[in-house]
Amino acid sequence: MFRIGPDGFPVLWGILGVLYLVFWIYTLVDAVRSNFKDPTMKIIWILIILLAQVFGPIIYWLVSPQQKV
Repeated sequence: MFRIGPDGFPVLWGILGVLYLVFWIYTLVDAVRSNFKDPTMKIIWILIILLAQVFGPIIYWLVSPQQKV
């Protein structure tokens, strides 16, 4: 099993990093596939997700559902 202590701390960060990467890619794919009321919003959301690495995907999931068709 995993031992999360002084020796297992990098393992925890590695797992969290992989989970965040999966979340980030899923968010980017969702933005590309979605239909927005305003077509330029797709480009804006993709840029936000790409440039605001940590907060972009979170903001996308909070704000974008109201902008989709």
